[in-house]
Amino acid sequence: HDFQVQNNFVTGHIDSAFFETPHMGDFLVDENLITGTIPGNLGSSSLLWSVVFSDNKMHGTIPESVGSLVAMVGFKVDNNFLSGTLPPGMANWEKLREIYLQKTNIGGTLPHWIGNWVNLTQLNAFDSQFEGSLPSTLTSLRGAVLVYLFGNRFNGTLPSSRWSNMQKLVQLQLQENRLTGTIPVSLCDAPKLRGLVLSKNRLRGAIPTCLDRIPVLQSIQLFGNQLTGTIPGSIANMFNLELFEIENNLITGSIPAGIANLTSLLIFAADTNLLTGSLPDGIDMLPVLTELSASYNLLTGTLPRPPPFTTKVILRRNTFHGIMSDLWWNTSKGILDVEVNELEGNLTALFSRSLLPSRISISQNQFTGRLLAQINQQPINSALNPLLFINSSDNYFTGPIAYNLNKLKSLVELY
Repeated sequence: HDFQVQNNFVTGHIDSAFFETPHMGDFLVDENLITGTIPGNLGSSSLLWSVVFSDNKMHGTIPESVGSLVAMVGFKVDNNFLSGTLPPGMANWEKLREIYLQKTNIGGTLPHWIGNWVNLTQLNAFDSQFEGSLPSTLTSLRGAVLVYLFGNRFNGTLPSSRWSNMQKLVQLQLQENRLTGTIPVSLCDAPKLRGLVLSKNRLRGAIPTCLDRIPVLQSIQLFGNQLTGTIPGSIANMFNLELFEIENNLITGSIPAGIANLTSLLIFAADTNLLTGSLPDGIDMLPVLTELSASYNLLTGTLPRPPPFTTKVILRRNTFHGIMSDLWWNTSKGILDVEVNELEGNLTALFSRSLLPSRISISQNQFTGRLLAQINQQPINSALNPLLFINSSDNYFTGPIAYNLNKLKSLVELY
């Protein structure tokens, strides 16, 4: 009734004789070295409810006979060399709960009849060869928890309505496709959505202001699109937000002061947009923020007190001015990049500090002092040991260059 030979070194092909019995329940041969094709008579075992061919070296197509497998609950053929399209008979799989098609050459359009899979919890078809528009019936998958369709060639727009049907949806990952149009407002009606990942598409329009209606939302990743408008002020209400990534868009306006409310925020990345204004006061109240990145914008003003545990700060190519607080240097093995601004201050004592980033980029500012003078001291400051990279060109430093730079054992580049 069941055949399970998983995680071994089985070779050869799968003989069609396996499926001449009508009583086979599950057939699990994942994580082996099996070659050949899926037998054409797979559908003869009409009671099959679980088929797993994952992580082998199989080729060919999914046979048409699978339409007979109306009891199918789990079908996994990922990480193979399979190709072709989804046979129409798969529309009969109304009991299907999991399908894994990722990392294969299976493609074509995603058929409208996937809307029949109302019990589906996981739709995994990422890094494959699917193309064309997403079917409007995608939002009929009322049982779906995970929808992973990234890394294909889908085009057209996102389904515009009925996202409220997807009351169980937790992850929607459609990045690295060719989607156009706007982000539908009805996405705000998916109450359990934790991850919204639409990066590296061709989306336009504004970030929906209603996303704060999703109380559990943790990740908004929209980078690499053509989005316009501003960062919604409603972001202040997204108390569970951990990742906010909108790099490489056309976002304007200022960074809302309300981000200081986001005590769960780990990454704020808004590089290469058209943001104006200053960094809001209160960001030092973000207790777990590790990355603050807003380079290549039109930001100005002085830098406020930094978040306490940030290890990656990239604010290059803005017009920040004034003296940086010493607290911005308080990181170990991190990155501080404020190149091409109008920042100033005497950095003579910088390399006497007990904490320093491992990569420091401060070129094209107005810093003064005697840089690296402390390296001549005996013994050398232990905070200098992890230094990998320093770019301090085009400032107003004076005095001699340290004569024993060889003490910096990890240093790779000094500009």
